[in-house]
Amino acid sequence: MLSVDIMANSNIKVSMTNTVGEAMDLLNNHKIRHIPLLKSKAFMGIIDETTLKNTTPSTIMRELVNKGEKKFVNDTDHILEAAKVMVDNELSIVPVLAQDQSYLGLIKVEDLFNEIVSKFGLNTEGSLLIIEMQQQDFQLSELIRILELENVHLFSVLVSLNYLPLIEITLKTDIKDINSILQTLERYSYKVKAYFENDQYSHQLKDRYESLMSYLNV
Repeated sequence: MLSVDIMANSNIKVSMTNTVGEAMDLLNNHKIRHIPLLKSKAFMGIIDETTLKNTTPSTIMRELVNKGEKKFVNDTDHILEAAKVMVDNELSIVPVLAQDQSYLGLIKVEDLFNEIVSKFGLNTEGSLLIIEMQQQDFQLSELIRILELENVHLFSVLVSLNYLPLIEITLKTDIKDINSILQTLERYSYKVKAYFENDQYSHQLKDRYESLMSYLNV
């Protein structure tokens, strides 16, 4: 799951000699809000849509170098690092650079979303469980043991640290009828904060994807 594996066309870029109008055409054609600016193969920064809109279309891109953000991932970085860079900087794309720092291509947010959903099994049949507990009480091995006793298989485990000292553990499982495992977890004093059975979860995932696509097309 490396960044280079989901990298889009390396032609999605502008050079120092392109115009702002040409850069805006690329944004519109590829439905993105940011564009990498290059000097030959050297990555100079990301120029955002607002900057372009506030600049005369005939302006040469080299005049915007100082307004670019040097945000990127290396080709050997995990896709979750790309997700972090996107979220932290509110980007619609993240450039991918080789080890010599030359530009290779970029990752679009919708491609990253699709890859994460696929790689973490979020689009497989089954259910989601969200467990809330104290951070110091979390032992993944114990959770796995309990689930295995109920013949439940885990596709992925995601841990949220947004509410420390409490943590939220999201489990993607293969079970369709969630009632038995709910009773088992309660018997072991686990607090199930929320759960989503297969049809309900699939519907919510579809809604979130459509909302994301709608946002990107604005």
